[in-house]
Amino acid sequence: MLYEEIGAQEITLLLLDRMFGRCKLPTEDILSIAVPAAWHGFAHVVEDLLNKGLDCNAQNEENNTSLIEAARLDQEEVIKVLLGHSAYPGLRSNQNLSPLAEAVEIGACKAAELLLKKGLQLNTIEEAERLLTAAVTECVGQVVERILEEWMIGLDLKNNFLFWSVLSGEEEGIVRILLKSNADPNYYTTIEVEGWAKGRRPLDIAIEIHNRAKAQGSLAGWGQSKPCK
Repeated sequence: MLYEEIGAQEITLLLLDRMFGRCKLPTEDILSIAVPAAWHGFAHVVEDLLNKGLDCNAQNEENNTSLIEAARLDQEEVIKVLLGHSAYPGLRSNQNLSPLAEAVEIGACKAAELLLKKGLQLNTIEEAERLLTAAVTECVGQVVERILEEWMIGLDLKNNFLFWSVLSGEEEGIVRILLKSNADPNYYTTIEVEGWAKGRRPLDIAIEIHNRAKAQGSLAGWGQSKPCK
């Protein structure tokens, strides 16, 4: 059978078997294979390396673990393998981002859902606010809800997120979560954004966006927003 018919992941497994059959590879060599494998979603390769002695929490020169790389690319199967081998989801990259934070930053909802089962992995209110900002922006509703349940987020910040979510016209699920957490729909913004005058309430903005869309003969406004992830 030609290599092209086997596939890249299977080729990698064949080569690994030959390499390990000849000598014991240093840890850094194993890690140099594992991190790219996780990035590309090669779950079978990652599992094979773990079975051959890879430390699931090993970090490369950039402090990245295989779990961080998998989270960055929403590699669900790799994440399952690593968590099944007790990979620790609290390790940080050089950017001080956990695997969950990496997943949320790119809106990787499947990865976020898996990692969220292991907790938010937050140490400070500043980390919580940063993760909340990313989760609202990327519409990762389950993370938004969990942060608002577990951390004392200030009302002003909730109100600002409510304003932005309504203004975006695409985040009805986030709006519902923020209202549930007591964000104030009568909050008057104190800033001017993208031509919108300050002193407007989220409700005023929602109505105007809807009316603009209707005037243009379109129902693509806030009233038909996408569901929260």
